[in-house]
Amino acid sequence: MCRASARRGGGPIAHTRGIFRMTSFTVIAAGTEVTSQQWLLLAAAVLAGFIFMRMIRRTTPSDGTPRQYRREIEAAAGQQAAIRHDLEAILIELDKLSRDVGGQIETRFARLERIIADADKRIAALRILLDAAKSAGATLNVQDPTVPSGATPAPANPSDAAPATVESRTRRIYELADQGMTAAQIARQLDQHAGEVELILNLRDATGGRGWPGR
Repeated sequence: MCRASARRGGGPIAHTRGIFRMTSFTVIAAGTEVTSQQWLLLAAAVLAGFIFMRMIRRTTPSDGTPRQYRREIEAAAGQQAAIRHDLEAILIELDKLSRDVGGQIETRFARLERIIADADKRIAALRILLDAAKSAGATLNVQDPTVPSGATPAPANPSDAAPATVESRTRRIYELADQGMTAAQIARQLDQHAGEVELILNLRDATGGRGWPGR
């Protein structure tokens, strides 16, 4: 009677499969990164539950009649086949869930790599702007050699002189790079730091040519 009601309601095996599915789907829906060891522990717990149920069924006493004993044997064989089928289905589901989780992790890593690459481009641009600002300040502090030492130089507009100097130098770096010169060769020819030249060229590559002066 108990076995008949268990078959009608799906049995403990079906309930265990349902719990396993609900737990797995809840973990994925919550976005939790589950390791392979945790999946193996979950599968081991399910297998232990199956073994426990089989032990309970084996210890159930019969009424002693040959017909009832034969029925018990047939029922046990059917239950073993059902358990084997359920185990195979659970292993298939476990493999599918493992692939899904692995795909989600790969997607997150790819997104993180894109964010890091974008941050590197922004950092390079900021460094170039900082170096340009420092160079512009140093240029303004140097006295014009064409002005006599005792004469008062004409007031200049820093906002016009500094950008012109930086733009002309940057434009010259772009021209030499387009001619096939390396960053080290350009730095030696223009008497500039090789790191600054590399950053300026990297900025042009990162912005798709939008770093050209005057654009």
